[in-house]
Amino acid sequence: MARKLLLGFAVLVLIASLAGVIGLGFLYYRLNTQLKSTQAELQTLTENNDSLSKKHDALQAQYAELQGQNNKLTEELKVANNKTDGLKIDLDKSQTTTEQVRTRLAVLNSIFIPTITGEIFTMTEAEALVMFQGWTESIDAVNDPTLSQKFQAYLEGSEQDFNEFLMYLLGSMEDILQ
Repeated sequence: MARKLLLGFAVLVLIASLAGVIGLGFLYYRLNTQLKSTQAELQTLTENNDSLSKKHDALQAQYAELQGQNNKLTEELKVANNKTDGLKIDLDKSQTTTEQVRTRLAVLNSIFIPTITGEIFTMTEAEALVMFQGWTESIDAVNDPTLSQKFQAYLEGSEQDFNEFLMYLLGSMEDILQ
């Protein structure tokens, strides 16, 4: 009976061992299947990562190119703005020059037109005084102390002073235009 018992116990151990091996085999099969599935997912993720990395590199290169174009356009804009500023300065100078010449021409017109038309010779003293007052205002508008001084000398002086006044007035227009 001890032999039967021992034999029964051995069979029982053998069955338990076999069940353990079958359980381990099943466990190995499940783990192996999960491992293969995980490896497949990892491979897919690696491929996706590589693809995204390539897209990232391409986008980074495109960004760098666009940044370079932006920098170039910014520099061109600065150059254009500098040119525009220079042209504005030139325009302001031209407008100032034009205004200075225009005021001097107004002085010439106020002097020569009454003289050429003969109107100056038929004026009353009051009309002549008004005309001289207009000349003074025109000359003051020019804002040239030398011109004002020469005009004042003409009013107080001779025909020679008048010639010096006219020569200075014409010469100053030439100087401005140059």
